[in-house]
Order: sequence, then structure tokens, then C-alpha cells
Amino acid sequence: MRFRKRSTRAVVSPRPDVLVDSLVHLDGSRYVWFLGQAAEPVKLRPGLPPGQGLVDLEAGTPVDEVNLCGYGVAVYWLAARAKP
Repeated sequence: MRFRKRSTRAVVSPRPDVLVDSLVHLDGSRYVWFLGQAAEPVKLRPGLPPGQGLVDLEAGTPVDEVNLCGYGVAVYWLAARAKP
């Protein structure tokens, strides 16, 4: 797999103890990771671009809330939300 670094922050964390960044695959798909810096578990609702949502990589289901264990890392796919 080949990736290019994304220079703009599309997803933001409301918590200063959770770092967020993303990579863009050459096919245009974007992957976002969250890195917890707290010893205790952390829950957060990240700020997302309009019309975009996080998708669990294993289950393929939409995710509204990110749950990290102490010093945990989570990776999601950032995708367009389906229109109702």
C-alpha cells in the first residue's frame, strides 16, 4: 500500500490528550488515527468535515464515538455519509 501524508487536518479532537492525524491512500481513501495520551480510558466525539463520518475498519460500520483504552490507538476510515 502506498500513502501520501495529508497536510490539512480534516478531523479534530475536542480533547488535548488525544492526538489525531490522517493519511490519504493513493486511491483517495483517507484513514484517521487517534492516539490517547491519558492513562485512563477516553471517549470522544471528534469534529468531522461536513458530510463525512468514521467507519470501523473491521466491522465496516459507522462510528459516532471513539473509545480509547489508556494510551490507546484507534484507526478508522473517513468516508462520505450516506444521504437519508
